[in-house]
Amino acid sequence: MNNSPLSRVPFPCDKLFLTVERFEEVSRRLGQSDALIEDLKQQLDVALSAEELLEELTERNLSLTERIDEMKTTIEDLEALRELNDEIEENHLVTERELREEAEFKDGLIREQTKRIQMAEETNLDYESTIMRFRELVLSLQR
Repeated sequence: MNNSPLSRVPFPCDKLFLTVERFEEVSRRLGQSDALIEDLKQQLDVALSAEELLEELTERNLSLTERIDEMKTTIEDLEALRELNDEIEENHLVTERELREEAEFKDGLIREQTKRIQMAEETNLDYESTIMRFRELVLSLQR
């Protein structure tokens, strides 16, 4: 820096030269500080965005946890209903089988009673025929 025009100026300019150098150094440091401040602002913005995202994700997580709990409760209710339905279905099948057996038994009784009635009617017809013949005989004998 000795070749600069300022280096040829007498001593009082040395102070000016030192002041200019100091100003340039301070300006350079100020520029670095401004760049650092801008970088820190960006990092702060990123950190705030991350915090907002974290809060949003936390809220969503809580909401989904509540929803999962509700779904678990619904699943438990549905499983209980399915078990109840299975029991009802089993009881239905047992009752149906019992009713079929009872109906078949009753059908057998009805068939048996129908045969008895037919036999009684046939016997009755035979008795009526015999009585008619007896009456005819009695009438013929009375004449």
